[in-house]
Amino acid sequence: MLKSGRILIPTWFTTGGDGHKPSGFGNIYSDDGFRSVRIGAILQQDAEHSTIVNPNEGAIVELADGQVLATVRHDCEQRMRAVSYSSGGTGPWSCPEYRPDLPDPICHASLQRLGPAEELGFDGILFSNCANADEGIAEKKARGLCKYNWSDDARKNLTVRFSRDGGRHFSAGILIDENAPAGTASFFSSKCQKTQTASCDTCQKYADLRNSIANMGGGYNSFRAPAGCGSRLTIQEEAI
Repeated sequence: MLKSGRILIPTWFTTGGDGHKPSGFGNIYSDDGFRSVRIGAILQQDAEHSTIVNPNEGAIVELADGQVLATVRHDCEQRMRAVSYSSGGTGPWSCPEYRPDLPDPICHASLQRLGPAEELGFDGILFSNCANADEGIAEKKARGLCKYNWSDDARKNLTVRFSRDGGRHFSAGILIDENAPAGTASFFSSKCQKTQTASCDTCQKYADLRNSIANMGGGYNSFRAPAGCGSRLTIQEEAI
């Protein structure tokens, strides 16, 4: 939900094909508590200078200035996340930009605010994904070694990154799990006030993550790992 009260839901849609593509990215929204729903802006694949192919599985967040930032999965050769901006999520999306600091092997990702900028003192955002550029994928595809458009082992390196400036720059991040199973690393969620699970050998990485976020200011101790969590770790984000 945006500060205005608007409920904004990212969507991806397909005409069928192989079940996932051809695809597009957009949103639906409601300004009256879902008594009525409207279709928002669609990320145009044929916009001037846009090279994005089959955008889908996007994650969105409202920035301190009211803009909506989207990071989007796509089928381009650039194995990095695409980002786009929209005014309120319903205006036209900007031409997608590919972010070298957000490597992505064609997979889902999560985007979430740390808290209100006026309380934090900065425009804090969390981004999590499988941070893997899938190097060598072109050769593997040429040799017929890939079942999909990515390497069989591409969805790994579950990483969480921070931004203090509304996503203009992200930190190098903290590697949560290098070899997380595909189902875990691919669809890890950093949504606040939710409980999620992720595979990890120790709790120390989560403690490092919690402390790093807390050190950003405001005492926002998210990602609290309970003692004795074992190999299956509950991630509890609090006070956000």
